[in-house]
Amino acid sequence: MNYYPFHIGDFRSGTVNMSRQARWIYRDMMDVYYDAEAPLPLDIDVLCDALGVDTADEHAIVERLLRFKFIKTDDGYRHEVCEQVIADYQAKAETAKANGKKSAATRYQNGRYMPGEGVMYAVRVSPTTVKVGVTANMKSRLHQLRSKYGKHAFVLHQVAVACMGDAEGDLLAEYVDVRSGEEFPVEVAQEPLLISAMDRIQVAYQVALVSHAGSPNRSHTNQEPITNNHKPVNLKPSSASPPEPYPEEFETAWQAYPPRPGASKKDSYKGWTARRKEGVPAEALLAGVQRYANYVLFSRTEPQFTKQPATFFGPGEHYKADWAVGATQTQKGVIHGNFGKQDYHKGVKADGTF
Repeated sequence: MNYYPFHIGDFRSGTVNMSRQARWIYRDMMDVYYDAEAPLPLDIDVLCDALGVDTADEHAIVERLLRFKFIKTDDGYRHEVCEQVIADYQAKAETAKANGKKSAATRYQNGRYMPGEGVMYAVRVSPTTVKVGVTANMKSRLHQLRSKYGKHAFVLHQVAVACMGDAEGDLLAEYVDVRSGEEFPVEVAQEPLLISAMDRIQVAYQVALVSHAGSPNRSHTNQEPITNNHKPVNLKPSSASPPEPYPEEFETAWQAYPPRPGASKKDSYKGWTARRKEGVPAEALLAGVQRYANYVLFSRTEPQFTKQPATFFGPGEHYKADWAVGATQTQKGVIHGNFGKQDYHKGVKADGTF
């Protein structure tokens, strides 16, 4: 559980005879209970370790609370209120999951869209908010999201799924207590949890590989989004062989990279390939892209001042930078500079003259 209702009056009336330290430990015990959605362990040392209790006085408080506030069973120390809250939460989650699947599966006419294969995505639309959902055309969907939220929106994570309706229902159920539509309040530090949840769901709805004539087996759900990084497509007929598709790992990085007018995907891939040949892991390059995308979003760097992706993947090793907002990065076009950090008294004498 990421959230549980806390009734101040009930807690105060039930702890009126406790010391401040005992009330603090009691609240921590309830947090551990809700977090695990299970009774507290019978092993007192294990419980104290989970609570961060290390003194003899605190250890005695834990034992006294277990005696008067919890019921010892074969499964552990149970708490009646916690058990009821967890049961209500799990029932609500199951209902939300079922409703999410039902609404997702019928969102489009005759349910032809949602049951099929597609992409489950997470797009950061603001410094604190991530938009999630599923789509059969990631290219078009990202274009729509950028039209609504701004060109700063970027793909945080995406996975191919076999049944979009069920996959979306599972993802929405995990955020039943905090979601508003499909917009989740996700801080940067919480991104790994969301990505992990999406990866787990992908395993449950694995896309079957489709055999294309004359080519190796591959999924046909890979999508390429519309970004300002794309050059106009040459629609003239050509007898030349179609270009080889870019590797999936590069496509993921390309989609996550913040928009930059005039960016060359071909030149960017050359830089990517050069770094890979030098032994740089794809994960390190992608992690650098995600840090930079967050930096651009949080610092509100204008698109025309965003680094060219070809430069980012170049020999300058920009992907290694921390790209923390407020860090001393050489970056133009950042709205609202570090004016608050400048010393405007420097060079001014006591009488106010220079």
